[in-house]
Amino acid sequence: GALDSIFSDITDAQRQRWMRPTNKIVDNSEDVSVQWFDMDIGGNPLERNPNELADDRSRIAGSTTGQVPIIRAYGVTEHGNSVAVFIHGYTPYGYFALPAGATFDHTEDNLAKIRASLNNRLEGAARGAKYPEYCRSVSYITSHKSIMGYNNAHSHFFKIRVA
Repeated sequence: GALDSIFSDITDAQRQRWMRPTNKIVDNSEDVSVQWFDMDIGGNPLERNPNELADDRSRIAGSTTGQVPIIRAYGVTEHGNSVAVFIHGYTPYGYFALPAGATFDHTEDNLAKIRASLNNRLEGAARGAKYPEYCRSVSYITSHKSIMGYNNAHSHFFKIRVA
């Protein structure tokens, strides 16, 4: 065909060298090791949860309205197959350190106040899609240490998940 004339200077040995092996992945029922080369993010919510029919897999958490993050990872398997992996159900989050030595009165009421304040601030700053809530949750974490600059002064954090 047309490609044969474009690549007429490539020998059969060269073609064999660059051929990908037959793909042995038939579904997503088993884990796959991937060396990833590139990633990006974007997407719309799925119409149905891909794991809802699988008894041994947990339900994908996250928003069911508006645009939601879908991480796309591009790479190659250990067998040499090119892959694009679409990761659904990721909820963006960040750890925010309290000042060194600071403590927090860890009650559900105080966490709800922080979450409400963040929702108000994020709603005011939002451009584009509107969500029923922008801050999905706030957790008080005391079991982590900061590795930023290898300074262990920070040991209390808020873990904040956003839409």
